[in-house]
Amino acid sequence: MIECNRGVKKMMLHLLWDYLKEVKLTKKHKGYSYKVVEMLFVWLCGTICGQKTMKDCWIWANSDKARDLFYYEIGLKKMPCYSNFTILLEKVDPKSLEKQYRSWIKLLLPKILTGKIVSFDGKTIKTTANMSNFDQSVHIVSAYASELGITLGQLAVNDKTNEIPTVQKLIKELDLEGTIIVSDALNCQKKLQKQS
Repeated sequence: MIECNRGVKKMMLHLLWDYLKEVKLTKKHKGYSYKVVEMLFVWLCGTICGQKTMKDCWIWANSDKARDLFYYEIGLKKMPCYSNFTILLEKVDPKSLEKQYRSWIKLLLPKILTGKIVSFDGKTIKTTANMSNFDQSVHIVSAYASELGITLGQLAVNDKTNEIPTVQKLIKELDLEGTIIVSDALNCQKKLQKQS
C-alpha cells in the first residue's frame, strides 16, 4: 500500500466515508439500527487491511483496535451481528459502489501512472452459498497496480468467453495511458495493443 503519514491516512478515511455516502442502494433500508454506509466503510477498511473474506472483515472489525477506529472516525459504537452485517451489504448497488470506489482510489494514486505496472486478471467466484441467486458463477476482471498494492477497478462478465472485451473496456474506463499492462495470453489481442 502507498506509504503515508497518520494525518494523510486520516484524511483518506474521511474522503472514503464521503464517497461511500454517495453509494446507491438496490433495496430499501428499513428496520435496521445500522447504516449501510457504516457497513461499507467497515468492509472496505477490512479489505484494505488485508482481510480476505467478509467473515474475516467482520471478525477484524470486532477487534479492539478496529472498534476504536470506527468509534473515533465514524461514531460507530457497536458492530452488528454477522448476519445483519451481510444483509446490509446485500442492499448495495454494485455499479454505484464501483463508481465511488474508483473516484476515491484516484486520490491515492500518483498524479502520473506512467511506467507503472497494471495487471489484469479474471477470476470466477465459486461458492455453494446463495448460488440460487445466480444463473451461473460470477466472473470478475480486475485491474491491479502491483507496485502500489491497489486494485484500480473491476468489472463483472457473464462468462469466461466475454473476458477479452471486458478487459478492453476496463482499460478504457481507467485511462491507463503510459502504463505497462500485464495479462495472460488470452488478452494478447491486436485491439488491446492499439488501445494501450
